[in-house]
Amino acid sequence: MLFLWATIQPLSAQTKPERCGTMPMYEQHLKQRWRKQGLQSFENWMAHQLSQRSTQRTHSTVYTIPVIVHIVHDGDEVGFNNNIPADQVLSQMIVLNQDFRRTNPDKTGTPTVFADVAADTEIQFELAVLDTNDKKLEEPGIHRYEDKSRSSWSMNDIEQILKPATSWDPSKYLNIWVVKFSSSGTLGYAQFPEQSTLTGITVDPTTDKPETDGVAINTRFFGSNHTSAGSSFDLANTFDRGRTVTHEVGHWLGLRHIWGDGDCSADDFCADTPNAGKNNDGLNDCSEVINSCTDDSFDDMYQNYMDYTGDKCMNLFTKDQKARMRTVLENSPRRKEVAQNARFVLSTDQSQVLANSSQLFPNPANSNTQLRLQNTLTGEVDIIITDLSGKVLQKAVSQKNGQNWSYQIASQVLPKGVYIVTLRMKDGSFSKRLVKQ
Repeated sequence: MLFLWATIQPLSAQTKPERCGTMPMYEQHLKQRWRKQGLQSFENWMAHQLSQRSTQRTHSTVYTIPVIVHIVHDGDEVGFNNNIPADQVLSQMIVLNQDFRRTNPDKTGTPTVFADVAADTEIQFELAVLDTNDKKLEEPGIHRYEDKSRSSWSMNDIEQILKPATSWDPSKYLNIWVVKFSSSGTLGYAQFPEQSTLTGITVDPTTDKPETDGVAINTRFFGSNHTSAGSSFDLANTFDRGRTVTHEVGHWLGLRHIWGDGDCSADDFCADTPNAGKNNDGLNDCSEVINSCTDDSFDDMYQNYMDYTGDKCMNLFTKDQKARMRTVLENSPRRKEVAQNARFVLSTDQSQVLANSSQLFPNPANSNTQLRLQNTLTGEVDIIITDLSGKVLQKAVSQKNGQNWSYQIASQVLPKGVYIVTLRMKDGSFSKRLVKQ
């Protein structure tokens, strides 16, 4: 697993913040030989998957990722200080989708030489509609978490305390924690999919945990002041367009920094991003021409979301980056599952939840049959028994108050034949066939 850290000094005219200070943490990992082998095995696996993918005809599927944003605060009123308003979350979602679908208004800033490789990743993001108990969220995609014991969090405490206490099932949600970091000026970090239980990939059992999976962002770097959602959010200067989250989600989906975290000989494993000898941290003049590797005829692609330039200069992912991210979504556990499970947490129709958690037993039936539910939904339950023509033969109302619920169907009074058992709750329904012998 590779944690992607971003540690900087307090914001001032004399200091330039890093978007994602990966290297200090990465170098610590390299001191452990097995860790280096684990990262390389991920790249070997990725290369194999990309090779396999290139030989197959793939349909153009748009993957949708459900998002839950954990807003962490110490008692602030909703919309104030660290308890940021829902509109700020919306502004970030607008940017995230624009950037990944290449509908960003500033795509016109992509240099002509890179226009042919700029890509719509066909990955999009939606705020979750249902919570972990299959209940409709009052604020879509938002979980507000109050801890009055502290006003800011160290990265160690985020990993060991905050995330395990608040994480939602990472096979169903992309968890994003919006939290004030105690280390001054930290932008954020993401959990790399290298820790994915894939064959041949070495993991650290002390840190490779599903409950830490996701992205953590400093409150001042989450959201945008340049969308229809608003323009007065308290965001850091030059980082007020939401590109920190775009960058970190790129890491969450398997992207490396475009300079390969090294010199001109380092690789980001994407052939269509030119070699770069360094990051372009702090660059805000988007007209500047930079070529840090003189043996490469192409200039640095500092407009790429995986560089360190200021938000206003970033405007593209490439086709190879797209292929890499989609390979992760199609193969890596948790990443694959979160896309597959999207329909369950993005719809208020709970019919699938009801159908998947129901049982008619015994079926075929003789003297009696029990209808059972095992899920977290609660409320009034309507039970309707009809024949195949739709004629209602039995009807009842019950109440489900907990995880387990059952209802005894009076099948003994039904003639031999096939019947339809329909169950309805507030936000969904399903029907099953019942055979009476």
